Amino acid sequence: MELGVNVRLLDSDKFEVNTQATKARFYIGKKRKGMVSQGSNSLELFFYSLGSCIVFYVRKYLEDIRIVFENLNMVLSAELSQVVSLRLVNIKAEILTDAELNVRKDVFLRFIKNCPIHNTIVHTEGVNISLR
Repeated sequence: MELGVNVRLLDSDKFEVNTQATKARFYIGKKRKGMVSQGSNSLELFFYSLGSCIVFYVRKYLEDIRIVFENLNMVLSAELSQVVSLRLVNIKAEILTDAELNVRKDVFLRFIKNCPIHNTIVHTEGVNISLR
């Protein structure tokens, strides 16, 4: 499956992002006075995607092996780098659940690292950028 997105500059640091499923507007960089964002910035969207992907795989694991749970929450945190190049550092995910994992804890932690966003971060050697 190939994914695609079209990003169009609207004005200064405002962008419109179009995919097959959604259309969103967001800003990159600092919020400017008088600008009302219609969404998150690109780094926030990336961060939110990672969190939702991890929780999806947590739920999938618990349901697939029929572990009963009522509560499932995750706290995802990161810091913004203080040096060039700007990026998220020290990303941490803490899963909070009432599921009884017992001896399955290690398998559980390995399984949820199958999240495609996590795999992209860990296994991508770079992003190829070209000019047409």
